[in-house]
Amino acid sequence: MIITRLKWLLSELQRRQVTRVAVSYIIASWILLQVAATLENAMMLPPWFDTFVLSLIAIAFPLTLVGAWMFELTPEGIRRTVGFGNGKPKKTSVTDWILVAMLMAVGGAAAIMTFTNRVAPLSLAERSIAVLPFENRSVNKADAEYGDWLSELISGLLGKANELRVISQTSSSAFKGQAVALPDIAKQLGVTFIVEGSVRTRGDDIVISAQLINAGTDTQLWAESYQRNDANALGVQSELAAQVAREIANALSVTISKREQLALNPTKNAKAFVAYQSALKLYRTATEANVRSAQRLLSDAVEQDPNFALAWALLARVHSYLYFNKTDATTGRKNAAEQALKEAMQRDADLAEVLLANAYLQYWVKRDFEGARVSFEKLSTKWPNNADVLTALASITRRQGKWSESKVYFERAIAIDPLQPARRLKAAELLLATGDFMGALKNIDASLQIWDVGPDSFPFIAKKTAVYQAMGRLEDADKLLKGFGPQPDGDLMAPYVNQAIFRRDPEVAIKLIQNLLKRDEVEGSVGRASVDLNIYLGQLFRLKDDVKSSRAHFKEAIDELRLELAKQPENADVHSYLALAYCGLNDRALAMKYATLAVATVPVEKDALSGAYYLEVQARVWSLLGDRDKAIPAITALMNKPSPSPLTQSILRVDPEFDKLRSDPRFKLLVAEKPEGTNP
Repeated sequence: MIITRLKWLLSELQRRQVTRVAVSYIIASWILLQVAATLENAMMLPPWFDTFVLSLIAIAFPLTLVGAWMFELTPEGIRRTVGFGNGKPKKTSVTDWILVAMLMAVGGAAAIMTFTNRVAPLSLAERSIAVLPFENRSVNKADAEYGDWLSELISGLLGKANELRVISQTSSSAFKGQAVALPDIAKQLGVTFIVEGSVRTRGDDIVISAQLINAGTDTQLWAESYQRNDANALGVQSELAAQVAREIANALSVTISKREQLALNPTKNAKAFVAYQSALKLYRTATEANVRSAQRLLSDAVEQDPNFALAWALLARVHSYLYFNKTDATTGRKNAAEQALKEAMQRDADLAEVLLANAYLQYWVKRDFEGARVSFEKLSTKWPNNADVLTALASITRRQGKWSESKVYFERAIAIDPLQPARRLKAAELLLATGDFMGALKNIDASLQIWDVGPDSFPFIAKKTAVYQAMGRLEDADKLLKGFGPQPDGDLMAPYVNQAIFRRDPEVAIKLIQNLLKRDEVEGSVGRASVDLNIYLGQLFRLKDDVKSSRAHFKEAIDELRLELAKQPENADVHSYLALAYCGLNDRALAMKYATLAVATVPVEKDALSGAYYLEVQARVWSLLGDRDKAIPAITALMNKPSPSPLTQSILRVDPEFDKLRSDPRFKLLVAEKPEGTNP
């Protein structure tokens, strides 16, 4: 009976022209989707526009089929269908309606799958990609820079697509010139697809080759070669980058907005563009000397082309960086950051890089953490694969005391930029600050598997030493530091000096730091190295009971800090340094004044991270001055707060700066042994 009903139903679908309507609908819908995708690019509509159109098409499809079943188009107009096959009227039973519904559901599902597959044939996890630096196959060495920047442009453009996870160029470039198999690169970067290419010159022409490879299956999804005249190198780069990115996006069924493609050609001035490229590389190293060099290059770039919005935006970030890192927290530097941002916004206020500069100014200069967080979150939807945006969100949320959110943001940033040491280090610092010492050690050891030797390993060795010290594992810290010597402004300086202080063995450290101070006086290192070195020597000589030498070094530090204070009167770092130095001179009034100023300038309620550090400085000053009634409650409160250098029982037991508190019953209770199995 079911078969008879089914035959009848199929004949009715044909007679009522339902099948013809369905086929026509699918064809028309496909055309409409192409138009929607074109409009999205041409009119710079939101990336969800074509998905919205698809949803409307999918919803309307079964309704259209029902309409075709119930009505028919005749010369007299649309009328309800009443007859059945061969002119024999027949009442539609419940079974008939169920069969009709099932067939329409199958047809609708098939259509939706067809449309959906067009939009998203791969899951987001599968659509992960790294663009390797393009290989230079020319005799001309300048082509290497050309290829590097081409891959940078392609990666940056793909990185603004929400449907892709794109690895940062700082990680992808680690494989430049390395003989590493693509599957191994993909595994280290955690991606499915790899883009690789080459650049070579042929007379006056430049030839670019690129291919998209599924590293897991070692299959080529797309490949193309392009030959262009090199007369207009900037235009050629931009055009090729946009074309390659667009074709890769098409191969992976994702969309890149026309707006972002047009932004690839930011200037027609070659000198300005080269200066910008060089400045961007220097800025990414995040050392003060390189950032200052980047500032000079960017100033030259905007002089060459005053309408160069990208250069103005990066210049604003450079000024903001120098202001935030307290080496130049002056009114002049703040004004320079604001002016550069104003210039950038006047030229292209909607450009992602300009929005990024604005968010950094909110964070680094205005210290408007909530406003900056909102700006970075909005930007993360526009630029989802920017690891700097995610790292900024991680840094801001930890300053807001949102430690769990911060951890998630750090993890996301590392997933996009897994071979950038600074991001992994910041994640380890967060774990240390929140007392997750085993988690911090796990993070650091994983990083040391990547950077096991050389300068990149030093920050992780320093941080691992700090974790061991917080846990009371001084023997392990000794082994870790063996063979390493600190440098002025180096990461190993603080844990090295702390280890000597905790061991109450200052002799070797004094000789080493004296030599560093002499060298610093001759060479003149960037930053505040001599202040640090003099304060360290003051502390070490104090431990040795050499009062004269201790006071001499504290005075040297104060002389330099007074000059800094005149330029940066609201710098909490300068206040905290002065507090420690005056404490070393046993000047109670000035030590307390500057300790209080540091806490008031950056209160913990507004900055949970730095605020906790300044509270610790204040507690140490009280302790060194023997003010037990202030020091012990402050230390008790700090032991329950996340902090950049957490005060643990283990630290309190060995640090001589707390010696004046040891006879107090309240302090004895603080350092009493906890039951086995609890954190130190």
